[in-house]
Amino acid sequence: MTKINLLPPEIIERRKTEKLFIYFISAGLLIVLILIFIFSIFSFQEARVRSELNQIISENKKIEVSIQDLQVYEERKKEWEAYENIFKSAIEDEISWSKIINSLSMVIPSDTWITEFDGSFEGGINAKGQTPYYEDIEHKPVARFLIRMSEISELTEVWLSFSRITPESQDKLGVVDFEVTGKLEKAYKKELEQEQQKQQTPAPAPPSQ
Repeated sequence: MTKINLLPPEIIERRKTEKLFIYFISAGLLIVLILIFIFSIFSFQEARVRSELNQIISENKKIEVSIQDLQVYEERKKEWEAYENIFKSAIEDEISWSKIINSLSMVIPSDTWITEFDGSFEGGINAKGQTPYYEDIEHKPVARFLIRMSEISELTEVWLSFSRITPESQDKLGVVDFEVTGKLEKAYKKELEQEQQKQQTPAPAPPSQ
């Protein structure tokens, strides 16, 4: 069977043109939809990347704050170390002289007295004194004092530097002038060092603001 198209040629041509137009429109819409889809994907990825970046920035700020806190603590630590060094310098040569003098007072004879006393951590002690002079005993009180000093546990190497007789005169009784030296016992030095270390322990640093 043969189909016969009775439409005029111009109408047929116009319909073909309309169909092509529709095809172009459909293709254009499809391309637009594809572009929108691609744009949406990239927008989603960009938003995710921005979110991760903002999170990293926030974490970095927290780390910076922590670093600043640590820097403040480090500065205060240095301050305390400086104070500790000053304190160490201040008490470096400090000795518990009250303990030494108390031990000395327990052994000094009643007829003997100390006129000068000095000492240092490394140099030990130096004591000058006097005792009444009697011809029958002469230097015996000094010798007795020297023996008693040698029994003090905090002292070692107790020596008599000199013992001189000053005879009696019209306005003065006769006396025996003497000088005794001694070193601090090593065990006592160690005890002093331990006491100093306890005293040198710095107070804890205040919390950071």
